[in-house]
Amino acid sequence: ADLLAKIHRVTGDEKLNSSRPILKRLFHLRRLDTLALIGTVHGMKTFSSTTPESRNSRNDSLCSSVSSTTSISGSTATSSSASSSSSTTTTTVTPAAEGLSFAERALLADISREAKRCWFQDGSRSPQIERSFGMRAAASLAKLIGDLLQVTSAPAPAGGRLPNLAELSCHDRTLAALANLLGVDLESIGFASNFVFELHDCGRDGGLQLRTFYNGDPFFHSGWGAPRRPPLSEKGPVVLWENLPKGALPFDLFLSHCDRCASKMAHHPAEDSVQAARSRL
Repeated sequence: ADLLAKIHRVTGDEKLNSSRPILKRLFHLRRLDTLALIGTVHGMKTFSSTTPESRNSRNDSLCSSVSSTTSISGSTATSSSASSSSSTTTTTVTPAAEGLSFAERALLADISREAKRCWFQDGSRSPQIERSFGMRAAASLAKLIGDLLQVTSAPAPAGGRLPNLAELSCHDRTLAALANLLGVDLESIGFASNFVFELHDCGRDGGLQLRTFYNGDPFFHSGWGAPRRPPLSEKGPVVLWENLPKGALPFDLFLSHCDRCASKMAHHPAEDSVQAARSRL
């Protein structure tokens, strides 16, 4: 309550007025945190902290985008990536003499992360995939990513070439939905955060293998790290990304999961746009 009151004084944002329900005020902090992070990435002072170390904190992470890519390296490799960017809002953060302390800025970032987690994920202490909403929210997107990877791995027509890189851009909310469909809990969805899906042809013995990477804070040097194996299940616990087993998984498993999710959402309103996108591949 003290943080809400202070940010209300600093910004003058009436959506933080104490007359509004507490949950609506807390969820609105996510938008302000995103605006502050965008400003930080662009070298602007936002919620001027009383401690200099806040500028270098990972709490100043930002939005996200979704992209699908393909590349060739070593063995035949097709890479598809997903990254995200934040939506524009009409809220204005006005300069003020009063700033946030490092601890207050960290608390604001924690509230923002929790708000993003609750977009689609089961809100219990032990979140379950079957009680979450990733399938409903991201089935069409996952199906499209699978289609793009299939196209880039298919034999090229005579005298022609197939693209080896595909990129999709989306909002942080969409990236959170995709993560939830994969059965994954993301510690951070920062500015330009992204998934990368690499498709590798490992020959007769290994077949097509998918390597899945995630970078939650590109502007704060988090890096992609090792590929991870998401659960790809309709039941069971949602797993924190850092706790997933490392390595690749058979591409057929990923395709089967995407197709299964899409078939259960056959009448999803976004399905028509997905069909149109496929026709342009």
